[in-house]
Order: sequence, then structure tokens, then C-alpha cells
Amino acid sequence: FLHPMVRDAEGRKMSKSLGNVIDPVDLIQGKDLSILIDDVEGGNAAAAEKKKAVAAIKKDFPEGIPECGTDGTRMALCAYMQQGDRINLDI
Repeated sequence: FLHPMVRDAEGRKMSKSLGNVIDPVDLIQGKDLSILIDDVEGGNAAAAEKKKAVAAIKKDFPEGIPECGTDGTRMALCAYMQQGDRINLDI
């Protein structure tokens, strides 16, 4: 089971309205930078938040999200559970 609050690398709560969410499937399978940007721009975030999100994606994932696989993702999240009630997701 996994119940902590998942936050972005800056400590902000992950939210579709902020445009800072990452699909777990993207962690498992990987995703190109251009597709990540298209996903944010097609979302329902406010224009200012989309701009922040695109800038953060370009900074954090200049080559996209690398493929982490199911087991690697699961083990990393389980290890984070030992740290407390918050996960700051920084890949």
C-alpha cells in the first residue's frame, strides 16, 4: 500500500491543475521530451502554470523520462515509504 502525499521536486503537491503530475506508466516505460510537453500543453492547467510546468520538464528531463521498469519503480517507491508521509518525486 502507498498512502503518502506525492509532491514534485520543489515540494509542491502534484496536481493536474498545476500541470506537475507524472503518469506512473511514463516512469515505467519512459517518454520522450516532446511528448511530455505535448501532454502538459494539452492539459487543463492555467496558461501560467503550463509555462512553469514546461520549463520544469525541460530542466528536469532534457532527454525525456528514462525507462525505469516496473520493479525499479516499485522498489524506489517502497524505499521512499521508510522516510515518512511525503514523497518528493525527483527522478
